[in-house]
Parts: sequence; structure tokens; C-alpha cells
Amino acid sequence: MTSELIINGGPYHKSATQTKIAYENSSLSEYLREEATSSAGDYVLGDFDGEDALYVFSPGFSGGYVTDSNNNKIHRDLCDALAEIPSSSIKLDPIITRRYINKNLSMRTPITTPFCGITSLLPACYYEMTNGKIQNRMFYGDLGSSNSFETAIKSTAQKLKNTNKSINVMYSGGADSTALLLALKQELGDVATGITIDRGPSSNSGHRAVSTGNRLNLDIKLIESKTYEDQAKELVLKNAKKNFVPFNSPSWFIISSGVTDILLSGQNFDAAIKIGMRHNQTGTNLPLDINIKKLIKYIATNVQFMDHYSESQILQLIYALLIPTIFTDVSGDSSKFGHNAGILSTRHPNIIKEAEQNSIIDEVKKMHKFKNVNGRSSKKMNFLGYQANASSTGGNISHRVFLHHPAMWGPIMTYGFKKKRGVKEVIDPKKEVYAYINEVSKMNFRRAYKKSAKDMPRNESYNYPKYRLGKTILREKKGVFEETVQAVIDYLPNDAENCIEDLDHINELVNEQKIGDLSNKTISSAHRILNLGLIIEETA
Repeated sequence: MTSELIINGGPYHKSATQTKIAYENSSLSEYLREEATSSAGDYVLGDFDGEDALYVFSPGFSGGYVTDSNNNKIHRDLCDALAEIPSSSIKLDPIITRRYINKNLSMRTPITTPFCGITSLLPACYYEMTNGKIQNRMFYGDLGSSNSFETAIKSTAQKLKNTNKSINVMYSGGADSTALLLALKQELGDVATGITIDRGPSSNSGHRAVSTGNRLNLDIKLIESKTYEDQAKELVLKNAKKNFVPFNSPSWFIISSGVTDILLSGQNFDAAIKIGMRHNQTGTNLPLDINIKKLIKYIATNVQFMDHYSESQILQLIYALLIPTIFTDVSGDSSKFGHNAGILSTRHPNIIKEAEQNSIIDEVKKMHKFKNVNGRSSKKMNFLGYQANASSTGGNISHRVFLHHPAMWGPIMTYGFKKKRGVKEVIDPKKEVYAYINEVSKMNFRRAYKKSAKDMPRNESYNYPKYRLGKTILREKKGVFEETVQAVIDYLPNDAENCIEDLDHINELVNEQKIGDLSNKTISSAHRILNLGLIIEETA
């Protein structure tokens, strides 16, 4: 067989040649274990032999697609995958399309796309294919060797030592980006810097991020969003023709500013470390300074993500029976499928939105075809659900800048999978992250973060509201929005009444109201409709 590396900005832990040699000189199980433990970057290794192909997708893989064809080709962009299908055969799945329109991007179904016959490819997995048909697949992300958070974050930073490129962290002032930036500073010095944008108001606004950084002796560069609005808008629309993208991501402004070659996000640390546990970031020590009602809510929610919960069918049965008596739009399912379907539906095991119960159970059954996935595991399902989608919606950007989520790289991913989640984690899920920041900075992060709130300007001082970019794009596209909606409807089957009703409703709101008066949820749905329409237009 002939091995080949397909790269999108990586690997960073080894050269491409070294990665191929490691694969060729190891058994597959040894190679996968090493990838899970220490890999860094966004790449795919392919091994080809006539009609057969084996693909190993790195943990940091930012998304791709395969079609129901007779070849073994994979595609990084959705529009390229659609180009393989005759235009007359392109159809939208009404159930998945409706979910896509009404959910945020990180809640997309991990495998099934809105387009019939096109499947998303997952990170930290390998696929065996023959004549374009997937024969075997396996998730290997939990095969790595156990490590501590300090070891994981240091190892992650060390992977970028020899890149000879400028490196920036998208700095929010939160614990995850702070830990990542401190580790990079420790290992790389001034090569790594923090960068934020002046959008707000929000708890992680640019001004608060700068203030938090200053309190921890970190210089944070603040980018004026207005300066790069036109470039950011152009970048969004360019990439929205190729893939599903977030219209309001701060990454568009940072990339447009041209200040960096490699852009790192701490976004997925929560998914890797907490899974679904809530935490109180502003506490001064353990989060016991919050009111009792809030603390009980944290504990009740966090119990579902304890290791003991995944192992206890009795606990799962209790939650499956109890929660639907409190919330009317969900159902409980204590089965193995229900445990994992809950993660994809509500991000809570065993708790499923009633309106999507059948489709989500079907998605979980598809995911259970992967070896090493078919148990009750919040960790695996959350990684394959949230992390795959969060990365692909911000990672696969067609530009000279490469955007990465280091929480998906081997060291931190493995730390997340091996981390025990017991009673202490229920109270303080990210204590190791705070401890690392406090040790390196010699300051108390939670106090610094809490005090930085006082430095935030009043709301009227913000010259670039958080959702302005998305609203600007929607305002400019308002004249063709009805046409875009109809283009999407044209690709739906005749019996897609519910999906068409949702599309018509969003269309009515966009055309009858001022964009500034629309709710954020409506604007977000309108963005996804525009995104879908742009992909269809590009393909046609």
C-alpha cells in the first residue's frame, strides 16, 4: 500500500515525513495509540491499495465529507463533495435540514449532513473503504496514555516550538484561553501572543479580556472590529459557499487583520475537560460563594456527568423518569441509545427533545457502528458531537491562516478522556485548570477575572456590538433572502411540510421586520439558511 498525508496546517508534533514513517514502521494499533497520546495539528493519513483505502483522521481534524460514490475520495469542503453528485440528484433531508436551521452549529448531527448521500467524517477515527463504501470504522481517541493537566498543556505548547510562524491565541479572558496562553508563553516566549476583539457587551468582551490579561501580566492585543468589518464580511461569505460556518465568530476579524499565521482557540477545553459539567468561574476558591439555589442546580446537572452515572442504570432510570416531569418538551430514555442520544439532543445523557427523538436515536445507531463507541459514554459522544462540529465550524477556513482547537489535539484530548469525574468534579469541574494558572501566574485567576468586570465600559461605549457582523450580512442579503429560501425549498421533498413551514416563518420575519428588531435566534436561523443557499448556489 502507498501512504500519503493530507495536510491542513499540520502536523505540528512531527514533520509530514516523520508521520508517514511512524505509520509505516508501526502496527496500526501502535500508531493510533501514539496519535491519541501526542498528536497535534489538522491532517489525514491515507493508505491506498487499488480499490482499498484506509484513512486515519487526526484528533485535530477540522472536518470533511465522503459521498455515496464508487471512489475512495474524501473532501475537505462540502461544495466539493456536492460536485461529485449530479445536480438533478442533490436532495435535502427535511428532518436534518430542519434541525440544522433551528439549532446552533455546534449541535449539528455529527455524521448526517442536511444533504442526502453526504456523510461527515469524524476526528480521532480511522475508516477502511473499498470502492467508496465504508467497511470498518473505529474511534481511537481514548487509547492514549494517561497524563495530568499540567503535562497535557505543556506538551501541547511544545508541539508548536519549531513552526517558525507567528502564533496567536484567541483570548477571551476565560480560564481556557488563559491557561493556553500561559503555557505557550512558558514554552515559546514572545512568539505567542493573546489577541481579542472589541465586541460586546458580554461576560468575555474584549475590554474585559484585556483587563484580565493585564492583571495576570499578559499583554493582550485588542483589535478594532470596525477597521476590518469589510474584510471579515468578505471572508465569511467566501467560506459560506464552501462549508457551514459561524457568521459571528471573532476569528473572522482576527484573520482579516493579518496579524497571525496560526490562530489557536481555547473554545473546546470545556468540552474536553468538563464534558457537560457547569462551573462557577467567578468564585474566589471553590464555588461556594454562590447562592444555594444556584449551587443545587450545578450539582444536579453535574451529577449526570460523573463516571458513576454512566455506570449506573438505576441513576439513569431515575433521571429519565424525573426530568420529563419538570420539563414538558423532553422525554427520558434510560437505554444505551438514550444515554448517548441525550448528549446530542440536549447535551444531557438520557434526556431527549421529543420533537427529534427518532432522528437522534437513528444518528446514535449510526455512531454505534464505530468500534469503541457503542457503550454508554458521555465523554466519547460529547467529543464526537460537540468537538467535531465546533472545530469544523471554525477550523476549516480557506485562508492562509490556520485556526486550530488544541483541546482536540492528543495531549489534552487524552487528559479529558482519562480524567476521573467524581464528587469533587461535581463541585469544581475545572480545578486543575485554575490551579495551573495560579501556579504559573503566581496570582489567583478567579479573583483577577472577577475584578476585571469593574473595568468593562458601559454598554454605550461599545462601538461594535457582538452580533453586528452577522446583522450587517443579513441586512445586505435581505433583498435576496426570499429567493434563497425558495432555492432551499426546491431541494426538499414534497412531504417536508414542517421544514418548509419553518423556512417560510423565518422568511416572513426577515422580510417584515427591521433586522435590528429580530431576535438573536431568528438571526442565527436566517444565517444558516443563507449559508445553505450559498452552498447550493455555488454547487449549481
